[in-house]
Order: sequence, then structure tokens, then C-alpha cells
Amino acid sequence: IEEHQKRLLIQIPTGAGKTRLVVDTLIDWLNTGKKSSPPQQKNSRYILWIAQSRELCEQAISEFKEVYEQKGDSAITIHRLYAGLQNLQTVIDKNDEQAIIVATVNNLYQMVVEETDDLYNNDDENAPDKTSNLFYENNTFEQFRKLTSCIVIDEAQNLTKHEIKTIITRIGEGTKIVLTGDIEQIDNVYVNETSNGLA
Repeated sequence: IEEHQKRLLIQIPTGAGKTRLVVDTLIDWLNTGKKSSPPQQKNSRYILWIAQSRELCEQAISEFKEVYEQKGDSAITIHRLYAGLQNLQTVIDKNDEQAIIVATVNNLYQMVVEETDDLYNNDDENAPDKTSNLFYENNTFEQFRKLTSCIVIDEAQNLTKHEIKTIITRIGEGTKIVLTGDIEQIDNVYVNETSNGLA
């Protein structure tokens, strides 16, 4: 992948290992590419992996552990941000040099809702949409945005276009985004081949 490339599409057959390919590429970047990246990337600490279910989160973690054991150059921490195991502030407070954060979409959304509820009275007519400005107004999310180099959205075909847009418009400047998925394997009854997050 060339430094000047802003967009890249890789198509591989179902079952050929898209998760492994992305994990392998990210670890190669952590080992060699990060040092020569622009400041936001170079100074980042986190890679966020978003999946649809606990099972997919565990699959990603398993891939990271296996590949990193083979070729990782330095210490890395993996945080589980789902099933009530941790919250984002707890992860940031650990002050890891570099870490992979694996989270479910529902858990991230719930954190946004809870943080917003703490900031605004639910009866307040002037309260913003639950996710509208939170990533810019809240210190936890502001820190996280500045320290995140890459966000991977796994099985993006199961998200709506609106959900994908919500994530993309709230990431930090210079943050890379990776979408994986297969529009022929949609498991969400609310989206189809033309309305899913990859369409």
C-alpha cells in the first residue's frame, strides 16, 4: 500500500481470510509504517476494531494475538470494550503505549447515550441528538479521537448507511478507516444490497 494512496479496495473471496488480512496489515504498519507516518498517526495509541457481536470481537482478538505472537515488535495491549467489561475512560486511564480496542457497535452507542444523558436533562428541549456533538464536547471522546490511528468496521454490510456515516464523521482528522464485509452475506433484516453500509 503506497503512502500517497487515499483509497484502496481489496476484493477477496468469501472465506479467504479478510480478518486475517486486515490484522496482518495493521501489525505490519505498527511494526514499520507508524514511525514514518504523519504526526497524528505517529503519535497515536489506539486502533479501534468495531464488530457486530461478541463472537466476532473474540474472533478478531484471536487473530490479533496469533499474528502478533508471530511478528509483533513491541508490547501491545488488547482491550475488550463489550459485554460491560470496560468503558472508554478506563481504557484511556491505563495510558497504554499502544493498544487494540475491540468493541461492539451497541456498546459504543450505549456509552455515547450514557455520556449524553449525564450532560443533558432528558426533558431539555435544547438537548442535542444523542450522538450529534458528543465526540467533540466530551473530554473522553476528544482524547480518544486524537489518539486513534485507525478504525476497522468489521462486517459493515450489516450496518445502515446512516450508522457508517455517524462513525466516519466523528473520527479524528487523519484517522484511517477500514470497512470489511460482503454484501451477499447480510444478516440484518433492516438493510439490503442497496441500503447497507457498503453500498
